Amino acid sequence: MHGRGKCIGEVALPGSRALSNTDRRRAIDVAQNGLVLGLLWAAYSAARSINDGADQVAHDNAELVRSFQEHVGFAIEPALQQWFLNQSVGLFANSYYLLHFPVTVGILVVTYLCGRDLLFPILRDSLVIMTVVGLGLHLAFPLAPPRMLDGVVDASVLYGPNPYALPGSEAANELAAMPSMHVAWAIAFSWTLFHLQTRRNLGIIAVLHPLITLFVVLVTGHHFLSDVIVGSFVAFTVIAAVSARHLRADAAIQSGDGRPGVRDSVHTLSTN
Repeated sequence: MHGRGKCIGEVALPGSRALSNTDRRRAIDVAQNGLVLGLLWAAYSAARSINDGADQVAHDNAELVRSFQEHVGFAIEPALQQWFLNQSVGLFANSYYLLHFPVTVGILVVTYLCGRDLLFPILRDSLVIMTVVGLGLHLAFPLAPPRMLDGVVDASVLYGPNPYALPGSEAANELAAMPSMHVAWAIAFSWTLFHLQTRRNLGIIAVLHPLITLFVVLVTGHHFLSDVIVGSFVAFTVIAAVSARHLRADAAIQSGDGRPGVRDSVHTLSTN
């Protein structure tokens, strides 16, 4: 499946009135989508205040997860740090970790401009549902990251830059390691870039980004391997369900009027 919409500005619309109507609809669309994604980010950040009293529970859960991983044989976080973590790797990994938010904004903007007919609604809805699921798991199972336990280095503090020392970071939920939303969102972006690609290098980025993210969250001590596995499962399940729903709706719309570009005019939050 590929996004069929063209980037905004590639096609001139006939008539100033049509252009005005389209611009008006587009402005409303941008405002609606921006508001929902902004509220979603605020709700996700607010979980920190809800879990303020769960520090001991989160640390107990972290010990439980570590014991489970040791029992099944994939407690790889300390070994991964021992093999790879040094000044150069730590600085790169911490910097890449901090790119999560600007990458999120960038890919959302690019997808909105160039894949509005189908890809953007799928990405938007997937991010919303994944984040709601992740938020529910954070509240039900608060989990301290491995960097807070003995035997695992906090690479952010050791090498910098430390995301939890930056302005505004006090709203971040440090007890929300399960699942890894960094990995879940990286998979969603990878899926989007793969279908949006018009150049080969986008396909390469689509493959590398989630793999690098996986390595980064483990080697920095921000996540257990269990967090990554659960985050990946959430991402793949949600993307599959959301894309199937949108594809069915898109096929139904096209069969109804026979025009392949019918959904290209505007996508609001009520898109089916």
